[in-house]
This record gives sequence, C-alpha cells and structure tokens, in this order.
Amino acid sequence: MKSLVFCAAILTYSGVLTQTEFGYHRDTKSVTSDEQFRSGPAKIWNISVPTDVLLPKCCPYGKAVGLGNCTDISVNFQPSFHVHEHNETAFDDVPIKSEYITFKTYIQDPCERKKFPLSPDEDPKILLNGSLLVAGLGEYDGILSHNQFCIDNLKDTTNTTDSTVYAFLCIREHIGGYPQWVFSIYISLTTVSAMLFGAAALFFYRQDLQCSQKKSFVAYSFSMSGTYILIILIQFVSGGCKVYGLILQFFILLSFAWFAILWFDLAWMIHFYQIKDNKDRSYFYIASAVIYSTIFLIVSFSNDFTPDIPSSFFKPQFKKTVCSGFDAEQHNVSFYTALLLAVLSSLISLVYCLIKMNQNRYHNTSQGVILWQKTSKRFRYIYGRSVIVFVMMIIWCLDSISDRFDDNSGISIIILFIQATQGFIVVPLFTVKSIRSVIEINKKPRIENLQDLIEISKNYERA
Repeated sequence: MKSLVFCAAILTYSGVLTQTEFGYHRDTKSVTSDEQFRSGPAKIWNISVPTDVLLPKCCPYGKAVGLGNCTDISVNFQPSFHVHEHNETAFDDVPIKSEYITFKTYIQDPCERKKFPLSPDEDPKILLNGSLLVAGLGEYDGILSHNQFCIDNLKDTTNTTDSTVYAFLCIREHIGGYPQWVFSIYISLTTVSAMLFGAAALFFYRQDLQCSQKKSFVAYSFSMSGTYILIILIQFVSGGCKVYGLILQFFILLSFAWFAILWFDLAWMIHFYQIKDNKDRSYFYIASAVIYSTIFLIVSFSNDFTPDIPSSFFKPQFKKTVCSGFDAEQHNVSFYTALLLAVLSSLISLVYCLIKMNQNRYHNTSQGVILWQKTSKRFRYIYGRSVIVFVMMIIWCLDSISDRFDDNSGISIIILFIQATQGFIVVPLFTVKSIRSVIEINKKPRIENLQDLIEISKNYERA
C-alpha cells in the first residue's frame, strides 16, 4: 500500500515539505532542483515498464572512492538502490520493483573537497528523476541534484572485496576563511621564519662546535626550516598532495624529536655538570631522531601511502591549497601519539632540570657549590630559552587540533600567527649572543684575531 501520509510526515520532519491547512507542499528553500532532472507533471506513476534512472558516478570506471582520491578496484560496479515514485508534493515510501529499474551512469565528481558516504542502513532514497532524497542529516536534508552527490564503490583498506555502491554527499565548502591580505602576511612571516631557521643552522654548522646542545639546535633549525618551506609550497601546488603531506609529516615529527633531544641534552648536562664531558652524543641523537620519525612514517606507508597529518597543517582556511586532508582519521592517532611522546619526554626533562638546578644550589660539598655558582648562570639561560621553545612547540600541538575552532575565532588567529613568527622568537635566543661575540672580535686588530678566535670558540661551547 502506498502510504503517502507516512511519507509526508518524514518529509515534514526533514525540512523538505511543510504543512499547510490544505496538506503538504514543497519548501523551495530546502529543495535543490536541477532543470535537467525535474520530475515533470504532478502525478504518481504506476511503473510497470522498464525505466532508466540516470545517476552520476564519482570515479572513472574501474576505480572507486578511496582515501582522498579515486583508486583502482577489482569488484564490479553494480548500483542497487531503492527507487521511489514522486511528484511535486510527495513521494511513495514503497519503492518501485527492482526489475523495472535500470541504472544508467555517467562520470561526474561534483565534490570539490570531501565526500560523505551514506550507509546502506540509512536507506538512501533515489527518486525517479535521479535526485537523492536525504532526511535526518541536518543542513544536508532535502532533495539533492546531481551537483550535490554521486555514487560509487568505497575502497576500504580493511575490506577490498566490498561491492556495495554508496551514495556520497558532497561536504559543503566552509563559509568564511581569511581575506587575501591575511594570507599574504602569513606567507611573508612564514617565509622569513624559514629563512631565519635556515640561516641559524648554517651559521652554527660553519663553526667548529663540540657542544651537543648547539649541534642539536642546528638539526632542530634545519627541520623547522624544512617544515615552513613545505607549508608554503603546499599553498601553491596543484597536485602531489600525498607526497608533500608525507614529507611535511616527516619534518614535523623530526622537529618534535629534536625538540625533545634539546631538553634531554640539557638534563644530561645539568645532571653531570661536575664532570667534564667531551663525549660526542650527536650521532646517537641523529639516529634517534631519524628512527623516531621514520617509524611513524612507515605507518602512513601501510595506509596506502596516505599521510596521517591533520589537514589543519595544510592551512585550508586560506582557500588556496588543493590538499585539504586525506580522510585518514583512523590513523591520525599515530601522528598524535608521536607528538604526545615528544612533548611528554620534554616535560619530564623540563621538570627534572628544574628540580636538579634547585638541588645543586645546596650541594653537599663546598667544591660542588662553588662550581655550580660558576655555571648556574649559563644553565639558567639555556633553561629559559628552552622553555620558550617548549611553548612554541605546544603551539604546534594546538595547531594540529585548530580545525575544531572557528576560523575567525581569536584562538585560531593567535595560533596561526605565533606559529608563523616562531623564527623571530626562537632564533635570536640562540644566536644573538654568539653573533655579538663574532662582531666584537672582528672589530679588534687582526694581530689579536687568532687568539681571540680561539677564545670565542670556547665561548660558543659555554653559550
């Protein structure tokens, strides 16, 4: 039996139909129609002859919707949907018999960004004119035309033999974003930060450094410079998003690894401040940082080479990048785990350094107290600037979840610009003292330069 009353009740709930004193009519504010797919006269058909229903297919034939783009698939594409008769005021909740329906498809992906698959359990209702009726999805409720949805298989890494054909809703573009001048300022600040970190890495690399703290900062500066450069490139590329995303993920994790190493090395120096330690730990640090970053990158390789990095690092709020995310939420936990481990390790080192510096003030021997008085100023300075780096890296952690906030919210803007100006804040803390020493030594007569350069080389290790 054709229960039109039941159907009208559903449509009223979903916002597609509104009730009047005479019955039901279509609310044009909630309905999106396409002239090419209009249903025609206001009547209910009794379909008893073969009828074609035209639908858009998301991907080319032989491919299916995967994680981020179309991927090859071995299963056959065989649409199977309930098709309903309808007119201008209602639709029949009893579907047409499947033997009378033949699905015709053409290739069209109307979705500019993400797609949302409707589960078969949600019983997506295809209307006879090829439209899709959606109810119970809030802002997406209504009759959707071919420029708002498409159908295709879904390639799941856990089940590659699923032959179900899904209806995919196009996720609407987020309204808002920043104006062009904000983007220009952000890119300018980010570019300068990349240059500052690169210059700092080059400056210290050219010195004959023996201090592992300075060597660690060189590596940290290099990885941060690479991170900023990749963020800039991603705003302008037209393809290769997976490759850029994987490289960016590696550099971000590498930066966090060196950030944790900076704190660990400081804790090591404070703990053994009475021992003259000339052992070079840089090779151990390099191996640890690279292995740490590579392990989590391998997880992404296993996920169809899809980056696990949150889309917020691509800065989609500027509406410039085509790399807006890869729908890999099931593996984002590996990226967040990597950040958490680095931050937790740094926090432990931070607290330990603070406790140890306080204990060293009351050493059990007078020689230890005197030695600490000579070196405490240096360690307090290193500790202070390392705290600044810690705060900066927390900003990067907040950026990884910034897509939860509104683009125009105060916290989003603060995160965005503190992140962009990190080079202006961190680099001077590590370089100004050494650069000032070089400038002073160059002002002296050349006859004094050799001895002074030997002395300044020692000062580098103390700074």
